[in-house]
Amino acid sequence: MRENKFFICKNKKIFYKIRRNKKAKNVRISIRSTGEVLVTIPFFLSLRRGEKVLKTQKEWLYNQIPEGKDPKKIYSRERKEYLAHKEKARQFIWEKIYYFNQFYNFPLRKIFVRNQTSRWGSCSSKGNLNFNYKMINLPEKLSDYIIVHELCHLRELNHSSRFWELVSQTIPDYKERRKDLRN
Repeated sequence: MRENKFFICKNKKIFYKIRRNKKAKNVRISIRSTGEVLVTIPFFLSLRRGEKVLKTQKEWLYNQIPEGKDPKKIYSRERKEYLAHKEKARQFIWEKIYYFNQFYNFPLRKIFVRNQTSRWGSCSSKGNLNFNYKMINLPEKLSDYIIVHELCHLRELNHSSRFWELVSQTIPDYKERRKDLRN
């Protein structure tokens, strides 16, 4: 990933990073909670081309990013909040995993509580589970869905019909909860 860069649009600094992704087929522009812009590009595309695409979206970005968002200050504040709530989140997540895994009985490996910017949870190919500490702020039915979703990835590391059958065994209304989470 390249270092933080920025461009100026109507006297507003717009900070951005460009990263390459093996799975990306197109350029994707997203705005993090810090106001920083993340540009994801396919491996076959040059960094210069990624920047060119980004700059075609100047007006849109200008309107999306609130005035005065300084990524460094916001990152520092978010880091303090994460450290203050990490242990509470870890306990909450472990209790939920223990509860639901009594049904599934999947072997557990490492479980991490992180300050993720774009995911509620994930499961690695090694069977490690990662959860966003901000789950403690969600309604219980949504945090339950996230826990079960990631637990079921320990058996099915995909979103096949077998995976969704596993999820539905403890969360029969998973489609509704998934929709609520996306909103």
